[in-house]
Amino acid sequence: MTRTTALLSGAMASLALAACASKPKPAPEVPAAKESAHAAGSSAAPGGPKRAMSIADYYHVAGVSAPALSHDGKHVAFAVKHQDLESGKSGSEIWIADVDGAHARALTNGKKNDSGPSFSPDDKTLLFSSNRSGSGQLWTMPTDGGEPKQLTDFAPGLDSPLWSPDGRFIAASTGLYPEAGLDVEGNGRIQKGLDEGKLKVHVADSLLYRHWTSWADGKAAHIVLVDAQAGKVVKDLTPGAWESPIFELGGGRGFDFSPDGKELCYASNHEEHPAETTNADLWIVPVDGEVKTDTAVNITASNKGWDGEPLYSPDGSSIAFISQATPAYESDLKRLAIYDRKSKSIDYVTARASFDDMVEDMRWTHDSRSLVFQADRRGRNPLFRVPKSGGKPAQVLVHGT
Repeated sequence: MTRTTALLSGAMASLALAACASKPKPAPEVPAAKESAHAAGSSAAPGGPKRAMSIADYYHVAGVSAPALSHDGKHVAFAVKHQDLESGKSGSEIWIADVDGAHARALTNGKKNDSGPSFSPDDKTLLFSSNRSGSGQLWTMPTDGGEPKQLTDFAPGLDSPLWSPDGRFIAASTGLYPEAGLDVEGNGRIQKGLDEGKLKVHVADSLLYRHWTSWADGKAAHIVLVDAQAGKVVKDLTPGAWESPIFELGGGRGFDFSPDGKELCYASNHEEHPAETTNADLWIVPVDGEVKTDTAVNITASNKGWDGEPLYSPDGSSIAFISQATPAYESDLKRLAIYDRKSKSIDYVTARASFDDMVEDMRWTHDSRSLVFQADRRGRNPLFRVPKSGGKPAQVLVHGT
């Protein structure tokens, strides 16, 4: 098997593995991109003269998603995206491999867009998003291979699924018209009016009305609860007109379940004019019981800067997250912070005086005593380890590129 010329998620693979073992294992090998005639003809021969990279070369590279680590620490699952320059089409497939890169194999065929794989709590099932039914839905398949099965059929579509630790539910993101909520027919009527109306314009009375080529048109991101067995959407966990989770360039962890599966923490900006502030906060909401617009509790209200990327500790005592102190300043230093669920207090594990680098992502160690995190430093993104109680972060891994 050939190693792809671009491994987009090596740091993330190492981050997950470093939190599980004292010596991180190498990231798995990934397949080379599927070759089109145009791309093959434009590629430089091995050992040949150097030349500038062309757009055809770029399309010839397979893109690898961030990996998902199985709960037993033995396997990783990831998506591999292929693009064809001549046809203008792309597709992605789900792969699985041992953590040392051995036995890597594709589980789906890549004719559609299969993405975001994750392991069920018992590691027997893979959950992923796919448009193979015509809209974004959740699909499952056995970890050891087999035919994928469609789990959901929710007309507004679903993405970014996350298993609850007890396996009862799946949290997923969707786009809903706040006035319709979970009413599928109501959402459909509004969408049909926009699609088939005589007036072909986009109307907006506030900012943040578009991300790239995607128009909001009155929709807001919501987190919904899905029955993991029946595939039915049973609850809107974030009712209201707010974007939940918040939009992040390049994606990010917008929500997380508590280890007992009874609570969800998510990032959302509830300011009246969210385009004028970066004040996203972390909110917690119970999984069981009725959820109203005022049910969620803001646990970072004291900080008027940005808070996001929540991650519960394995023992359930804490929530790690990334925080910025300065309001309305998107380039402010990103700090590693920990919320104590019992005392409801926040400790900033890194600060400018002791660690003047941007923290990008983190993972708890299994004993909940330390965090392994990734940071930007001098053009690299090494991994660091720091005790939960604080102290000087120790560098544990650095990439050569």
